[in-house]
Amino acid sequence: GTAGTNGTNGTSGTSGTTGTTGTSGTGILLPGTSTSSITLPLTTVSTVGQLALGGVVAYIFVPGNPGYVAGETHGIIAAVNDLSQGISWGCQGTSTGATATAIGTGQSNTNIISAVCTSSAAYACKNLLQNGYNDWYMPSYNELQQLYNNRVAIGNFNSGVSYWCSSEYDATNAWYCYFGGGAFSLSSKNWSSAMGVRPIRTF
Repeated sequence: GTAGTNGTNGTSGTSGTTGTTGTSGTGILLPGTSTSSITLPLTTVSTVGQLALGGVVAYIFVPGNPGYVAGETHGIIAAVNDLSQGISWGCQGTSTGATATAIGTGQSNTNIISAVCTSSAAYACKNLLQNGYNDWYMPSYNELQQLYNNRVAIGNFNSGVSYWCSSEYDATNAWYCYFGGGAFSLSSKNWSSAMGVRPIRTF
């Protein structure tokens, strides 16, 4: 006899269930030197006090600051801890010419000082390797002012300590800021009692 007709197709199977969401990635652990290593989060730099790029975001550039780029985020990173407390500015009796005070001049001040004398706080900042970065420098007068303004968010400052900046006044004196009140004053460059330094870098 003749062959029978084909049967109808079966119905489609149901869709599979959606897989579970993956867990978030962890931060990058970068090696430290003078301080213990810290885990830096994989996030976009957006706010003062945020751990990023080898330290803590200390200041975000605004229009008029060197390094400001519209639509981009740039600024200053402070080291997580002081380089040292009980440290002198150095170069006593030598006029280095590192007298600039504006934001954006700390690195050039540091380079000028370091070329003149190696027994200086600036030279120690310039030669710091911390959390994978080696471009640290000593803040200028106005850069140190921003560190003071944002000291709570940055953290680990000692309110009983005065902090040196890289802005020299003359052969025997340089500027510092007392973090117990924010006043800037001059001191002999060989003074070290209750004096600290907080290295910074830019991003």
